[in-house]
Amino acid sequence: MKIYNYIKLVIFVLFAILVVVLRETLLENLRYLVSALLLAFGVESILVIGITKKKECIKEYRFIYGFVEVLLGIIVVSGVSSFESICIIWAVWAMSRESFEIYEILNKKIVGVIAIISFIESIVVYVLSTMMIFTPTHHHAEIHIYLLIAELIITAFSPVLSEIAYRVHEKRKKNKTTPEQ
Repeated sequence: MKIYNYIKLVIFVLFAILVVVLRETLLENLRYLVSALLLAFGVESILVIGITKKKECIKEYRFIYGFVEVLLGIIVVSGVSSFESICIIWAVWAMSRESFEIYEILNKKIVGVIAIISFIESIVVYVLSTMMIFTPTHHHAEIHIYLLIAELIITAFSPVLSEIAYRVHEKRKKNKTTPEQ
């Protein structure tokens, strides 16, 4: 799973750079951005949980939610053309994804500095998503795009930073238990 985190990091950072470069075009074609995000996150959830949990995957909420994201992505790309509707779908989806993060923080699946960063990010997403639901304008969609860039980078770096922190912790623990010569 470690190599997966590094591959995800590279993909998310490249996607974040692509979003920065194409943000004006993405605003004009928001449905393609939102549907790509829904499909990518949905497929990732399905594959990662399907591979890691195998027979138990059906009991994982993120596995089932992955199918919902894929279905919603298909609906958005094929049938939703109203900018306002896409903004509202994006906002509701963002809030639902953040609710999973809050759940994981409260159940101590995410801990430490990463939990604090994720919690603050979740609050910001809730506020901005609420604003986008009530006033789905280009301005709020653009703010959401900038938030997306930050979220992609944070999401990609979190597992890598956790892995590095774990290695450092294990190395320190090993050094403390090894008698000095």
